[in-house]
Amino acid sequence: MTNEKRMTRFMSVAIAAMFVFCACIVCIEGSSAVYYNEADVTTGANQVYNIDISTGYNFEYSVASNLDSETAGSVAYSASSLAGFTFANQKLTGSLAAGTTEGEYPITITATWTSNNSSGNGVITQTATQKIIFHVHSAIELNGGSPTANAYVLADAASGSEVTKIAYTAAAGATNSYTYSTNGLFAAADGTGANAGYIVISTARALTSADVGSYTITLTKSLASTGDSDTVTLTVYVFDTVAITNAGKTYYTYEGNTGLTSIDVQTNYESDNDARTELSSRTVSFDANNTMGEGAVMSFAGNNATTIAVATPAAGYVSSGTSKTTTATVTVGGSVTPEVGDTPMTSTSTGSVTVKVFKSLAFTSAPTASTAVITGIAGSLQNIHVSQYVEGAKTICFNWGDGTTTGDMDVGVNDSGNYAATHNYRNAGKYLITITAKNDMGSTTTQVLYNAESDNPIQEIFDEAKEKTQNFIDEHGWIFIIFAVIAAALGIAFVFFGYRDPKVIGAIVICVILAVIFYQHVDFNGVQEWIKGFFTE
Repeated sequence: MTNEKRMTRFMSVAIAAMFVFCACIVCIEGSSAVYYNEADVTTGANQVYNIDISTGYNFEYSVASNLDSETAGSVAYSASSLAGFTFANQKLTGSLAAGTTEGEYPITITATWTSNNSSGNGVITQTATQKIIFHVHSAIELNGGSPTANAYVLADAASGSEVTKIAYTAAAGATNSYTYSTNGLFAAADGTGANAGYIVISTARALTSADVGSYTITLTKSLASTGDSDTVTLTVYVFDTVAITNAGKTYYTYEGNTGLTSIDVQTNYESDNDARTELSSRTVSFDANNTMGEGAVMSFAGNNATTIAVATPAAGYVSSGTSKTTTATVTVGGSVTPEVGDTPMTSTSTGSVTVKVFKSLAFTSAPTASTAVITGIAGSLQNIHVSQYVEGAKTICFNWGDGTTTGDMDVGVNDSGNYAATHNYRNAGKYLITITAKNDMGSTTTQVLYNAESDNPIQEIFDEAKEKTQNFIDEHGWIFIIFAVIAAALGIAFVFFGYRDPKVIGAIVICVILAVIFYQHVDFNGVQEWIKGFFTE
């Protein structure tokens, strides 16, 4: 075998070894290798490699040849220039800056082998080239490079409603990988048309209040040709729509009642303790039945309360019937303010509260007194017995016209009945008897019952020593007792002892008649008191 043939075989083996070595070269992103494409390689001394690379990714390539270890000569290396890359010590390193226009960027590495000794034909020199064509793609970037993002949606969102969009930059051929644990609530897909360049997150079904909470979605976009990828973790918060929680409640008051001055309208945003939820609007209106004046939002307790002022209904507010109902319609607007940037989401809720006003309690009629029935013996000083029928009275009082009264007698609430009283006049004269009846609201009625007049001359001839006895007899009915005893004695004598004289019969009849007449004026309580006084004096 000639030397020329040996050299040709040696170079072929060297080129093949270099090809295998270059196939193992990696691109480094930080400390992570990014494999490149080996397609379109031209074999032989002048090799061409096409490499897909993303901007911002570091490239590192150590150059070697089959003659590196040959002692008969040495290999020298050089490379053409490319912005961002350096070549030293058989190593090509560098990266294409972010923002570099997508396209082809070549760099050529040249190996020159020079023999140590000259032969008959002098120093032997040979060269080989390796051309690397970088096909540049923009680096994949999600959410502007931020690894996390938040999104907000209300619980009344319909199926397919857009929740948020995550912007990305990526080359053609990039693929998406979406992982999330959301119970089928959300879907993710590349946007089209006006949404091109975004991953669009939308609802996979209609949301309800049962879905309120937070959900995590992990979004990854990758480019298979370069191994470039980016990941963002999206937290989706589902908020309930604003709602009035005490709608339909009825408040009660009555004319003149100052106890009900305001009505608090409660909402679910008051109890969620989330600073991102708040009431954004409040309106209150009363129906046409309201004559107290329009209600107004008077104050806001804490962060999310509405207070409606209620005026005190004056007398006459309820013109007829037993009550009057007024309805206040309350509309509240709620907003959820995202933490950064996004437009607040709003919702509204309408409910009503009712104020029922009762008529103030009062008697509709005052007590009345009927004509009194008075019995007595005309022309003599006597006991006056008064009987009176009263309706609707709480108490009644007799005034005898001589400075004495029979005190208020409690006869019950709204009672009706016949009430009687007896009085003895000590002196002859003319007296005006009246009676006053009152109900429990203080209404009174007074009626003149009788003009009592006495001119008995007995009063003038009795001396003062006998006044007590005379008054005792008049007041306590001893005349009735005397006539009753005489009539009883004559009756016994007539029946048992045979006194059949007509005079006895006549005396019995007269005594019975007089006893009956005086019986109407007997004050047996007075008799009892006299007996007690007789034994105690």
